[in-house]
Amino acid sequence: MAYPTIDTYAIADGPEIMLCYVNDITGGLFMSLFFLAIWMIMALGSFYLTKRSTGSGDFPVSMSLGSFTVLIFSIMMRLLTCPNLPLASDLDLGVIIGVTFLSVIFLFFSRD
Repeated sequence: MAYPTIDTYAIADGPEIMLCYVNDITGGLFMSLFFLAIWMIMALGSFYLTKRSTGSGDFPVSMSLGSFTVLIFSIMMRLLTCPNLPLASDLDLGVIIGVTFLSVIFLFFSRD
């Protein structure tokens, strides 16, 4: 199987075409890992930031913050059109909505 070359993509259409190219040659794995990286940066970053400033971190709040950030970002990525695959697949969007729902449930049932 030959991978598509970057020459087949119209780079002048916008910077998202580079993301489309990498997502196409990895079969959609790139954006899934990109969403995971954004979630981890937001969740762990806000957890350690509150831990440093207040002395104790609140993981349910940090998890919900990361989940909502990724949900908004994935909806924006879903609106971008690519030649072969959408940037955010239906499976990615479903998993992100599920994780967001579970993190909100976890936040509501946390004891604080």
